[in-house]
Amino acid sequence: MKLLKVECLLMLFCFTTGLSACGGDEDEPIKNDVPIPELYGPKHGTGWVEHTYDYYIQKPWNLNLEERYTYDKENDEHTFKIIKGDEPFKQGDHTSPRCELRMRNDYTEGNHQFEADYYVVEGTHRTAVMQIFGYPVAINIKAYEENGGTLKWHDSHDIVSPVYNKWVHLNVVHMFTERQIYVYVDGKLIRSFRVKEDAPSYYFKCGVYSTVSEVSEVKIKNIKYYFKP
Repeated sequence: MKLLKVECLLMLFCFTTGLSACGGDEDEPIKNDVPIPELYGPKHGTGWVEHTYDYYIQKPWNLNLEERYTYDKENDEHTFKIIKGDEPFKQGDHTSPRCELRMRNDYTEGNHQFEADYYVVEGTHRTAVMQIFGYPVAINIKAYEENGGTLKWHDSHDIVSPVYNKWVHLNVVHMFTERQIYVYVDGKLIRSFRVKEDAPSYYFKCGVYSTVSEVSEVKIKNIKYYFKP
């Protein structure tokens, strides 16, 4: 009777602790050989230095700023919106409507990196949400409606999906001398692109530019700018 009681207690102990002393097979340890990348901070090598930056907001010329743009200082979160049919940012201009943060980081050499968290609101379609701007543009990342929201390089190469109504972390690296663009999503390198033709200078833009949907909206927070000689 005492032996039966001891055996029962041992079985209960093994069951609650997961030990294999009662004759069961030992569980295999969970293997994860892929290191989890650090989400925040510069990517693509060492030597990057964070720089402060100035900026201004480009919005439809005939609207008050708060009608298309808001800033939540506590969360460092910018919200950009355009509505189909909005005016361009300059009266008489023939470009598409926009509500964008134009960074004053114009450069003609060196290596430059943009970092931010993106939240693309459902319905945003054929809208540029990040640009390394020059003449010609080095990269134009657009949001499309397929697959629950897809970010694409220009209009062709997929970068990540789905992106609607969720936060996605982006690092966009411009190695000026190499004429290469590298795009990281949630800390992982996803795509690289060759800049076919150099512009005299470049700068960063983010927000919403152009739309075929009734409303295009994106939230962007934790915007950082890094430089490496």
